[in-house]
Amino acid sequence: MKDLSLRLGGIILAGGESRRFGSPKALARLEDRHFFEYAIQAIEQLTKDIVIISHNSILSEINRVTTFPVIEDLPQYKGKGPLAGIATGMKYLKSDWYIVLPCDTPNITNLVIMSLVKQINTDTDAIISVVKGRIQPLIGVYHSKVVSDVIEILESDQYKMMKLLDELRVTYVPFEDEQPFQNINDLEEFQKLNDK
Repeated sequence: MKDLSLRLGGIILAGGESRRFGSPKALARLEDRHFFEYAIQAIEQLTKDIVIISHNSILSEINRVTTFPVIEDLPQYKGKGPLAGIATGMKYLKSDWYIVLPCDTPNITNLVIMSLVKQINTDTDAIISVVKGRIQPLIGVYHSKVVSDVIEILESDQYKMMKLLDELRVTYVPFEDEQPFQNINDLEEFQKLNDK
């Protein structure tokens, strides 16, 4: 990272419906903490400006566990997926760059986030992790100016993250180790994680 005076914010996306998991993934527990707390742990050394974007049904439960603000998607974007959470987080927190993380990658590490943040420069709009060739748009760092692109896509009723990346100057950061990026989608994957 070239300029240490840049303000970093953190947006944790904890609002998915978790249909395949059967219960809210953000509140799943691994060892002594909830999934969303692992996302906080990965970024809080870099910023204390963190907001958790949650579904209304679990907002109060997350609030009981953390001192970080927990908010719902902006009303006009509710139900429109992760782009809605990113727009909401960017509107809520004033920062130069935003670290975006989902709540369902409990193996994510500060080392991974540092690798992304170190790529911040004036020639890019987003820094995105790529794991063995697979783009991970929800594990990345986004410049504040992309909020207008996010809103434009939301208002055109296209909610795909890849549509956003197509509009931006993106720095892709390759990773070979898949473990930090393991996305827990169902109870079988969760059980395997618990058995390790």
